Amino acid sequence: MRHHILRVLIAVAACSLSAMRAEAACDAPANWLPNTPDPTYQAVLPPHPQPDCPFYQAAWQHFLFVMQPDGKSTRFLRTYSTIPELFGAEHNFQFAREKAGILSLAPRVAQLPNEKLLNTPGNPPGIDAGINQAGPLRGLLIDGNGNPIYYAIHVNGVFSDFIKTNKLTTKTALLNADPDKIEFGEGAIELKSAWQIVTPALRRADYFITQARVPILEVKDGDVVPGTGTRDVEVALIAIHVVFVLKGHPEFIWATFEHVGANGLRDNAPAAASNAPSGTTVISATDWPLYRAGTPASAANLPNSVAERFAHFNPATQSFDKGGVISTPVYRMFPASKSDTTDEDDDISAVNTSMTALFKGGTLAPEDARQHYQLVGAIWLDNPARDFKSGVLFQNDDGQTTDSAGAMVAGEDRLSSTAMESFTQAADQRPNCFSCHNTKRVTDDRTGATIIPAKRLNVSHVLSKFLSELP
Repeated sequence: MRHHILRVLIAVAACSLSAMRAEAACDAPANWLPNTPDPTYQAVLPPHPQPDCPFYQAAWQHFLFVMQPDGKSTRFLRTYSTIPELFGAEHNFQFAREKAGILSLAPRVAQLPNEKLLNTPGNPPGIDAGINQAGPLRGLLIDGNGNPIYYAIHVNGVFSDFIKTNKLTTKTALLNADPDKIEFGEGAIELKSAWQIVTPALRRADYFITQARVPILEVKDGDVVPGTGTRDVEVALIAIHVVFVLKGHPEFIWATFEHVGANGLRDNAPAAASNAPSGTTVISATDWPLYRAGTPASAANLPNSVAERFAHFNPATQSFDKGGVISTPVYRMFPASKSDTTDEDDDISAVNTSMTALFKGGTLAPEDARQHYQLVGAIWLDNPARDFKSGVLFQNDDGQTTDSAGAMVAGEDRLSSTAMESFTQAADQRPNCFSCHNTKRVTDDRTGATIIPAKRLNVSHVLSKFLSELP
């Protein structure tokens, strides 16, 4: 009898050890390729001290699912809704006019916090040549060829059905929505993607490339602004935010992916060797798509001025190449997207390595571009039942890491996309996705006046930044 009990205990221990090793490995399931199954939302993923691996696995599955090849396109480009499809083409004030089968892009999409925190109570924020400078193209990201980076926003059927069911198609409806009773439901997906104009050097098989329509830029009142005309270009996907609601996580899981090169490393821009390097540090001696060789840290991650754009804009080429090409060199200021370490999270490294092996397993068509993108990181609330409520800025206390007991934010607390949050990496309060996407009130960044009061719905800029600007 004792021997039988011992064998049972050994078997149980072996099973437990096997499960721990599988969990520690943070593997990608083989059935994710070539046809990725629909993500499921049956269980609430546990908070710390449980591992973060399931959140990163969920991020990868959602990326694979939305990027599933669909002919020469992808699932999200074929079937997901855009801003004008949600709120009406007449309100398509940033994106190029849509045309069937052509991706509609904007030269810049705002990445400003819901509530502009004022330096002194009662004083409006300053207007200067930084990321908050006035003008429709403030913070414009320009690549090494002098071309702007363009952006798109898409939402899935669950998201768009939520908008329709709750009649959230007018600013008045958003104003009247209950601040704590209405929140996004599981399965809602929001995507923001960054696209670079294709040049001969960028015409490589390892990018997802598609036709797009962009606004024609024009000079007006001493600045460069998007006009009403459009032009068609070829663009390559360089980065994408994949944002989704899991069961019990109405704050969304905020994950970001970027393109990788033949060496398996992310190649939009270099990463610093240390967190927040000194201004004299040269980040890289070579050119990258979004970085000019030899640029010191003090001259990078900065938007250009209105005057500089105006002086170099060439209406004929629609590029900033008059009198010499200008660009906005950027780099990743926090190499691991964390404030307390430069080492990438073990679970991210493990799931990325597992996906690389899965891609090389022979189950993927060579033209399936999903194999050329990689998870950078993700961020979420560790205890949404406790912390997800209206009027909250989601951030950890000083001295807390994303693994600290009782911390509000889990994942990568300095998470940024080099192609989308290029100029906000050094801001105060340890910026990450939640710095802009939170439940605080929405304010005019120039006056501090309230546009939309605090609401759970404000986590999505589809509402807090687009719907709030409608009449």
